[in-house]
Amino acid sequence: MGRDPNGKTPAPVVSLPRTPMIAPLAPLRDRFVAVLFDLDGTLLDGEGRVTPRTRHAVRALVDAGFEVLLCTGRSWHGTVETHVALGLDTAIVAYNGEWIGRPDEAPWRYATIPEPALDHVWHVESRALFSFRHNRGRKVSLVQDHPLQPRVADWFSGAVLVEHEHGLPGADLMRVSCFFDAMGHAESACSGMAEDVRSTLRIETWPLALFPEFADTGLQMCEIQVKSRGKAEAFTYLEAARGIPAARTIAVGDQNNDLTMLEGAGLAVGMANGTPEVHARAHLVIGDHREDGIAAWVEAGAPLDGEEGAC
Repeated sequence: MGRDPNGKTPAPVVSLPRTPMIAPLAPLRDRFVAVLFDLDGTLLDGEGRVTPRTRHAVRALVDAGFEVLLCTGRSWHGTVETHVALGLDTAIVAYNGEWIGRPDEAPWRYATIPEPALDHVWHVESRALFSFRHNRGRKVSLVQDHPLQPRVADWFSGAVLVEHEHGLPGADLMRVSCFFDAMGHAESACSGMAEDVRSTLRIETWPLALFPEFADTGLQMCEIQVKSRGKAEAFTYLEAARGIPAARTIAVGDQNNDLTMLEGAGLAVGMANGTPEVHARAHLVIGDHREDGIAAWVEAGAPLDGEEGAC
């Protein structure tokens, strides 16, 4: 390495990552006021993280005047870390719309499983390998002899393992998460539920391997909570608390629990990795979450055309 005129060795040149340029977002802001983002498979990458590029894109939306809300099936506690990492001060829409509110305030919406349905839920729970009861900020599970239970407890923010049934909450439950070793076992456990009870509940089952932390497992997760409009409850909040009509919102998602949110939004955006049902409902489809699909779309100025049709 050469020397400068003063005889000193120059410091090595360090290549710093460039901050991606963001195309003007004003045309989009003229039509829409709020953006609703799903987390897993949408805003988060293949490792379940927010990349610096995505963080920069979200901040560009906020700086352009958008109200950005996280709308997720995760619990409130499981969402706060991402909310803080993005520097948001908006409400969180958690538990698929059953918990809505700002982190530092009492929830605007808090919907629990109807007490008449709980005996039926306990029947499903009794046939699971293990389960967690979601009671406000806690997830409580009775200790079982299953190697994955501690791992799931670590993954669930605010989880507590108890040794005796009297330590389990028996009411005021937002959700009961039951874990089975096969999809058929989960469906069988729910099949005996009376139709009038089942009609009051939202029951969803999917492979736990959808989450990066459990890609090596074969567990099936069955989640039971009160039936509602799902993530579309965010529109009720935005209209009532913020004066923002659904027609002025953008919703971005990838899985079928995002469908009610996509159906109600003025602009429905699906991820390339989304389900066929999401693609069919979306006005446009953008990139894959593992390739910073949201960031790439925002950097381009959030154009209103894509792989699947146009708005």
